[in-house]
Amino acid sequence: LMVSNPTWDFSFTKRTHDRLQDFANTQPYITQFSGMNGGLNGSYNTNGFMLNGEQKWRKELTVDYNYFEMLGLKFVQGRPFSKAFADTSKKIRPTIVNETLFKMLGKNAKLGEYCEPINATIIGVVKDYHFETLSKKIEPEEHRLASGYEMYFMFKIKAGQTQQAIAKIEKEWKNITDYPFEYTFLDQTIAKMYDADMRWQKTIQASCFFAIFIACMGLFGLSAINAINRTKEVGIRKVLGASVKEIVVTLSSNFLIMVAISIAIATPFAWWLMNKWLEDFAYRIHISWWMFAIVGATALIIAFVAVSFQSIKAAMANPVKSLRSE
Repeated sequence: LMVSNPTWDFSFTKRTHDRLQDFANTQPYITQFSGMNGGLNGSYNTNGFMLNGEQKWRKELTVDYNYFEMLGLKFVQGRPFSKAFADTSKKIRPTIVNETLFKMLGKNAKLGEYCEPINATIIGVVKDYHFETLSKKIEPEEHRLASGYEMYFMFKIKAGQTQQAIAKIEKEWKNITDYPFEYTFLDQTIAKMYDADMRWQKTIQASCFFAIFIACMGLFGLSAINAINRTKEVGIRKVLGASVKEIVVTLSSNFLIMVAISIAIATPFAWWLMNKWLEDFAYRIHISWWMFAIVGATALIIAFVAVSFQSIKAAMANPVKSLRSE
């Protein structure tokens, strides 16, 4: 659960964090609490620095002591912020960087030593993690200790006690401030980043369904006309000993060949279109040939099912009646 504080009154913010921290520590249904500025809520500061004579940029987040543990973030080197160490010393100016920033700093970055380009002492390197959509590449990121001046507060609640927890947190919030109580869930915050992609997915799914449905209706109608036009031929084939299987193959083969040709024509266009769409994502899958093979095989099966009904019906008809009707 994420609760936001809309004011930039630092004294008020400090009081809010401390009150909520004390409150969370006394509630059995709240297992963890943390405060932050930026990060998963989509806001952060972007600061520049000089590295080997070149201008570089990094994202800066301010977090409290519990941030990394609460989100389950793993450390590659070093440690998180800790009250057991003199982390608040201005001389030390502790900071935690992600893998991307640590690699960018190169020889300038040594764990536990002052790093001149970012004017801080690196005490830990956290494993790269996403706080934006996968369409954006993970950028150099630095975490500074907020010391209680956070604008966003996160509560980890025990399963099955969400509504009770929200009611209690809201009551405590109103005891602290007159500002409206606004909250969201972390999974909803992440899902919101992909709203446009989800709408696009639903549109594609609906379009594909109707396209397949209309195509199957067309194949069904064409196979029915084909079966009627070849009634005499089917009757003669049966009289001459053709099996039901052979007749079904004969009546269906032309349709399946047309579907196979359509797949061959559509595949290069589909491959190009999907690759263009995936270019918008920094982290993406690669389109492989077997994906088109599965789709093509599925299309052939659907087409065969659509035309086989009329073909089987014609193949199983009494040849005497078929020839007499002609």
